[in-house]
Amino acid sequence: MSRFRSLCSLDLAEYSDRLLGASGEGRIDTLVKTKTPQVISQNFQITAEEMRAVQTLYPAAQDAMRRQRYMPNRLSMMCSRRNCSYWRHCEREWGGEVPQA
Repeated sequence: MSRFRSLCSLDLAEYSDRLLGASGEGRIDTLVKTKTPQVISQNFQITAEEMRAVQTLYPAAQDAMRRQRYMPNRLSMMCSRRNCSYWRHCEREWGGEVPQA
């Protein structure tokens, strides 16, 4: 599953959880630059596991925000010593090593 598909399905799972009558079905349309531009459509259905992720992760994130407890996202492309002036604090607080770049 592509990262983009994962993000879209998480959004769709959130909408399905919050909106009455939402179907949990979605489609991603991607414009592909080739000699002749094409639109590629991918249809998908939200799974029970994706719904469970929304129902567990969102309340946990909300609780952490209320407590002003923010967890690092070391997988983010912006997480690096060059991009974050809090990297020393992050290493002391959470352990591990923040990447150089």
